[in-house]
Amino acid sequence: MMCIRTSTGRLSVDPVPPDTRTELALYPIAASVTSVETSLRQTATPSGPPNAEVHAIESLALNQYHRICFVYLTQYRGGSISTSSMVNIGAVISWPSRHQYEEHVEIASLGKPHVVVVVDDSWWLEGHGAGDLVGNGWSRYRADDVFNTKIMLRVYSYDPEVWLSQANHVFSRLQITSNLEHYCHVRLACFMVEISNPTDPPAGFLFICPREDFRTGLTSFRWPNCPVYWSLDPEGVEVLSTEEAARLGFPSFQLTTKVHGKFWDASVYAGLRKFHQAKGFDPDSQDVALHLGHPLYRLSRAHVEEISADGEADAGNSDGGPDGGHSLYQDAPTDRTEIPALEESPIASPAFRFVTMVQLILIIFLSLCWMYGQVR
Repeated sequence: MMCIRTSTGRLSVDPVPPDTRTELALYPIAASVTSVETSLRQTATPSGPPNAEVHAIESLALNQYHRICFVYLTQYRGGSISTSSMVNIGAVISWPSRHQYEEHVEIASLGKPHVVVVVDDSWWLEGHGAGDLVGNGWSRYRADDVFNTKIMLRVYSYDPEVWLSQANHVFSRLQITSNLEHYCHVRLACFMVEISNPTDPPAGFLFICPREDFRTGLTSFRWPNCPVYWSLDPEGVEVLSTEEAARLGFPSFQLTTKVHGKFWDASVYAGLRKFHQAKGFDPDSQDVALHLGHPLYRLSRAHVEEISADGEADAGNSDGGPDGGHSLYQDAPTDRTEIPALEESPIASPAFRFVTMVQLILIIFLSLCWMYGQVR
């Protein structure tokens, strides 16, 4: 991993196992980048930007730049949420830190979710794997296999880089210019059944509903009304009520939903804007996403109506979309003139430009390390 050590102020590369990369984030701390600033000044040309920036633009493809931003510049937000809450996988939501998930506001979602949304093939019990499927599609577990365990089902977005390819388009369309770190890409939802340990375990079976029962829309999921039950019948025809199960000695179970999202700060989005412009694309459009063959994000009506009340956007242009919600675009917009670009971009401060430049240096270094590893 590429980082700046606060103790020395120098760039350092630490080997990091792939399975721990979800705990990583890059923190460009101003007090620790003196040596990088010196390097930038030394490589700068009198008539233009530092050579390092030019090299990054010329040597990296769009998907390579997005991948490096995703792997090394991502930050994470998540936690347990109410089991009654719906999770829209792949959506982008306003979810500031220290706020409950239930307070979030969705700003955009995917128009072609089948490309990027993945559901686990079945429920998974550690040490036992998937349960037996019965005729109605439910999963069956022997009672003595599930005591004091957790059974889980995951739903996740396969390619968060889809968002990075068109994030500035969404922000521009909604006129969002600040607090960009409040906006999260909903990456993963994990539904878990936790079974306690009984004192006198009875014989029987636990049945859990099919994964399709969680789907409430093309990309939205939540717990159904009756997802789990105990039964003495191996076919699960005779369902035990909560009271009957407790009387027979079956343990209680707890339902949990956990959500994980990814977010990026303003300097990352500024770097994306600059990189897309340098590659000949309009960052306020969805041209990069179209060029890469990505599904397109559509604006969520709820957020459009919210900002429309302040006179910042016109919700009247929205129309119905999948999931029973509404959006400005169901598919790729055919007339790019319908998407207005900002007339004038705010001038970034020297400190902000410096942080962006540091990130470009880091990206170049990481790409060179990757190429060296491939050659070696």
